[in-house]
Amino acid sequence: MRAATWTRILAACLGTAALFPAGAGAAAREVAFAGAAASWGASSSFRDSTDAINHVRLLLHTRYRDGGLSLYRPLVNQGRSGLDLYCDGGRGFICHGGDPDAGFCNLDVNCHLPEGHMIDVLKRSAKEYPESGFLTGQAVYALIKFARNVEAMQVADGCRAARWWCEALKGYVLDSDGHTREAEPHLKVAMAAAPDSIRCAYTDATWLVGEWDERNASLVPPDQYRKTKDWTCKQREAASKILWWWADPLYSVPGNERWAEHVVRSMSARFAAEIRAASPRQPAPRGYTAYMWARRVRRGPWDSWEHLRSLRGYGIGTLVWTSVPKARYHFMPDVDVDHLQDPVWHLDASIKDEGYTPDEGPFVSVPVQLARFLVGDSMEVAAAGTLAGSPIVGALDHEPRLVLSDRPGSFPAVVAGDRTRKETPVFLARAAPRDYVVSVELITSKGVGWHRQLLSPLPDTAPALSDLLLYDPGAPEPSTVKAASDAMLGSTTLQKGAHVGVFWETYGVPAGATLQFDLSLERPSGGLVAHLGRLLSGRSQEAPGRLTWSEPGNAGTDSRAVALDLRGIDSGDYTLVLRVSWPGQAPLERRRPLTVD
Repeated sequence: MRAATWTRILAACLGTAALFPAGAGAAAREVAFAGAAASWGASSSFRDSTDAINHVRLLLHTRYRDGGLSLYRPLVNQGRSGLDLYCDGGRGFICHGGDPDAGFCNLDVNCHLPEGHMIDVLKRSAKEYPESGFLTGQAVYALIKFARNVEAMQVADGCRAARWWCEALKGYVLDSDGHTREAEPHLKVAMAAAPDSIRCAYTDATWLVGEWDERNASLVPPDQYRKTKDWTCKQREAASKILWWWADPLYSVPGNERWAEHVVRSMSARFAAEIRAASPRQPAPRGYTAYMWARRVRRGPWDSWEHLRSLRGYGIGTLVWTSVPKARYHFMPDVDVDHLQDPVWHLDASIKDEGYTPDEGPFVSVPVQLARFLVGDSMEVAAAGTLAGSPIVGALDHEPRLVLSDRPGSFPAVVAGDRTRKETPVFLARAAPRDYVVSVELITSKGVGWHRQLLSPLPDTAPALSDLLLYDPGAPEPSTVKAASDAMLGSTTLQKGAHVGVFWETYGVPAGATLQFDLSLERPSGGLVAHLGRLLSGRSQEAPGRLTWSEPGNAGTDSRAVALDLRGIDSGDYTLVLRVSWPGQAPLERRRPLTVD
C-alpha cells in the first residue's frame, strides 16, 4: 500500500502529524520488565514490596531434592547427577516456571512437590491481603496453571487492588477458560486505566512482527524488537494500533481476540518474570528477560517441546518449548515495522512466526478472485472464494462475509455472499475508491475459510480499465458486472484444457470510437504461448499466443466479455494481458496472473 496512505493512518492514530517525534527513549519499555514492587498500587500496610515477594518466595522457589525440600541452589553442583537439574512430571513433581507443568522442565525453572500446599497458602494469602496485586496475581496464575479456574475466578472476584488490575485478572481467567471474547471487555477496561508503562508493554504488537526462531540459544530477541526498543510509548502504541487492525482474525465478528490473547500472554510473561525476580539465584543474563518475554507473547502457552541436543556433562537433552497447539495460525502479516507498508498475510504459522489458534478453527486458507470496477464516483469490488478441495468443503452452513476495512475500527462494506453456487459464494461490494484491507471469511461448522489481502483503488480519472474478471463460460455471456460476478470463478487456478470467460469494463470511451483489443497469454519467463483460442459461435479461433480484434465502442462505460479456449496450454503459471486503445488513446493495460493445473 502507498506510503502516504499509512503515514496518514499512523498520524491519525497518534493524533499528531509527526510520526516519530524527537526524544524517543528505551526507558518506557524497560519499566514493564522490572520486578513486582510498586506496580500494582496496593492500598494497605501489606504493600506489593520486597516483603510481599519474600512472602511467596519459599512457596515458589523451593525444589525437590533427596526426598526433601530445600531452597534453590546454583547449578554449580559438584559431584551430583543431572537429576538435580530438572523436574520429572511423571513422578508427580511440578514445574512452576513454565507451562504445561508436565514432562521435563527447562533447566532455568524449579521443581516442587505436588501443588496442594503451595496453592492453599497462596489462596489464603490472597484472601487475607486482597489489596495486594502481586499476591492475587500470583494466586490466579498458579491456579490457572493447575486448571483450577473456578477458584482462580474466586480470587479475581475478591481482588481489592487497583481496579484496572482486578479487571485484568478477570479477563485472564476468562481467556484461560476458553472464553476469549468474554475476556476482551475486561481487558479493554483494564488497559484503558492501566499505567502507561504497563499498557505500552502489554499491548505492544511490535514483538509479533517478522520471523524469529525461539530455539535461538543466544538470548537474542526478535529483530523487530531491536528496531523499536528506543521508541516511545506513543510511537509503539500508534504502530500497534495498525498492527492489531491487520491481525484481527475475523473482521465480521465484533472485537479482536488476537489483541485480547496478546494481553493475556503479556500478563503470563509478567507473572513468570516476577517469579524469576523473586528467586534467590544469580541475576539473569543480559537480554534474558526480553528473550523470554518474546517467547511467551509470540506463541503463547508452552504446550509442546522438542529435544535439540545433549547438554554436555549432564547426559540430558536441552528442551525447547515450541508451543504448537495454541499457535497454529499467523494472523499478523509480514511487514517491516520501520515502514508499515504493503503487508502480506500467510495463514499457516511456522515455529518462526507468531501464532494463535482461535476457538472457531480450524482456519483454512482458501483461494479468492477479486476484481475492481468503477460505478460513478465509487469502486465496486467483485469477489468469489471457494471451499472446493479444502478440509471444510460441504459445511458452508453460515453466512459468508466479505469485509472492506480502510483503517482501524472502520468497515465501510460488510456484505453477505450469495450461496447459490454452494461451495463458491460470490460477493459484490461498493465503497469509496481508496485503499482497503479485504477479508473473505467463510465461517462453517467445520472451521473457517479465510483470505486477506490489500486492495488499492483503480485510477480515479478517465480513461481507465477495470480488472479482468474470470468467469464460467458455461453461463450466458455477461454484459454487466452483476452478471459477470454471478458466474465468477472462485480461483485463478484453471484446469488444463479448460475454457474460461474473461469480462472487463473500459471507462471514458468517446462516442463513436472504434476500440482495438489485444489479448495475450504470457509465460513467466517471457514470450507468448504457442496458441490461444477464442470461442466464437461454437468454434475456436486460434492465434499464435495473441488475439487481436476491433469493435465499435460504447460511450462512457464499455463492457466486454470473451471466452477463451485453453486447450493445448501446458500446466504452469501465466499472465493474461489485455490492452485496449482507440484513436488518439495510448493502450490501457490490465494483467491477471493465472495458473493452469
